[in-house]
Amino acid sequence: MYTLDEKFVIINISAALALIVVGSTLILLHNLNLGLPFLIGGIIPLMTNGVPLLLFYLGRQKAIRGVLKVMTREEGVIFEAIEKDLKSAKSIQIVGNILYRDLFGVEKFNKILEGRANEDFKIKICLYKPDNQYLRIRSSDEIVNHRIEIRGENRDDIEQKAKANFGRMNAEIGETLDKIKNLKKKLKEKLKVKLIDWTYILDSIIIIDDKIIVVDYLHQRGRGSPVFVLKDNPVCKAYQKEFERIWNYSGSEEL
Repeated sequence: MYTLDEKFVIINISAALALIVVGSTLILLHNLNLGLPFLIGGIIPLMTNGVPLLLFYLGRQKAIRGVLKVMTREEGVIFEAIEKDLKSAKSIQIVGNILYRDLFGVEKFNKILEGRANEDFKIKICLYKPDNQYLRIRSSDEIVNHRIEIRGENRDDIEQKAKANFGRMNAEIGETLDKIKNLKKKLKEKLKVKLIDWTYILDSIIIIDDKIIVVDYLHQRGRGSPVFVLKDNPVCKAYQKEFERIWNYSGSEEL
């Protein structure tokens, strides 16, 4: 589906091509004086309209080619998107709020990594430090604003539910850390972990070699959030730099 501006450009290009055909035909019929103005009159608008449109579509196609898949976050979809790559990746980098339900709470995920203990690969993990202010803000975002604005529930009741959600998130981080500690015993220096208590995490980013999975955190519980699977996309460098920024600013390794 074309926009109004794109349709206008396409009409101009079509008219320019028609002029070029007419001009070329007249020149072939040995009518240079009449054919040359038609030919020039077609070439100029073709260059001014056609080249920018071509560059625009090449850029758009390049962006589309780098998007392998777009889906919503449901149970199992994150692991399914990375399962094959986990078995052979040389570099795995992960940042996220809790990382339990989609990754470390999936037994097959842990088994794959455990099974690679004698292989040459590296894994870096960043997640929230338990009981910090940014996790508290996130737990509130998931409950308070959404329920008051959408459902009109009582604020005092919702704040109690937000506290309960904060407790749930802390508990799940604890479970994630237990899984990571078990992995650390087997993977040793292959696995490095940093805990975040200095910034709000905006996305979950999983980088497996040159493939990137991004989960966009919305102001609601995680299910239903947009998930993008990217490779050789112009934005991949931005997500790689975002991971590096979080990793480098998070201080010394923990665990």
